[in-house]
Amino acid sequence: MGQFLKFLDEVVNFPPNFRGLLLITWSDTSVQGWGSVVGLLLYPNGVLAAVPITRSGASTGSATTADVFPHTADGQIPGFDYVAQIILMNGDGRDLDSKLEFLDDAGNPVAMNLEVVGVAPSQSSNTFQVRVPAKGIRVLRGGNSGGPARSAWVRLTRGSNFFAAQVDFIVLPRLGAGKIEGIPLTQVSVQRAAEADPTFMPVIQDTSGSMGFALANNSTAAISATATALDEEARTVGSFPVNIPSQGRVIGFLEEKLQLPEHFRGLLRINWPSFSQTGSAVGLIQYPNGVLAAVP
Repeated sequence: MGQFLKFLDEVVNFPPNFRGLLLITWSDTSVQGWGSVVGLLLYPNGVLAAVPITRSGASTGSATTADVFPHTADGQIPGFDYVAQIILMNGDGRDLDSKLEFLDDAGNPVAMNLEVVGVAPSQSSNTFQVRVPAKGIRVLRGGNSGGPARSAWVRLTRGSNFFAAQVDFIVLPRLGAGKIEGIPLTQVSVQRAAEADPTFMPVIQDTSGSMGFALANNSTAAISATATALDEEARTVGSFPVNIPSQGRVIGFLEEKLQLPEHFRGLLRINWPSFSQTGSAVGLIQYPNGVLAAVP
């Protein structure tokens, strides 16, 4: 057992503004011989962020899959800027088409200003069609709206299991007079939300921030779910209903819903009506300065 940690600029002389994939091949080709991997991104101020990984392979089917990311943001909040970023990775041996759609809490389209970095200039749209080359990558990035932050949930339609995506929003300090500091305060990464009944997320309620959730509904019918707070011994502390519109989303914070004990630690359980009526969830924490982060 062990760990190997390395930053690529220590071993490879990359050209400026390089974008691509790192392919890791295990010497033992059996599943039992594979290791575990996470990608890391280190900013100049020491902030560390995670980046997605995908398997490499070749698929032959044409069926499409819809992935749901319950939250992203782009634009200004007091003192900070959110910059939306979507990383699309294709581990397949063929070019793949993908579609990104941005929707608001009521299921209405949300226009986002995004560029496909190095490929297409910024445009304002609620739908982006992106072809990702075989064993390649595409990065969509915002930061061009120039107005108040807009929030959305994201639906990604793609056609292979050898495909990964990560939806980020980068938090940049605003230094006054509209100037943005180029070094991020943090990068918030929202992974694809699995649909499961029930869904659990951690709750650590203290003075550092407010715990919350984002629940997205990718179905054409409204969903009525129940959220229950459980303490560290799995005892019920309280519950409340959550009604999510068709193609919509609900964002809430526990302090608005329940009177939790001070320094509460436990779980929030989301019970869906049935396995065929499940939404997608991500946990949120909002700090006193308004900065938002995601929790698993």
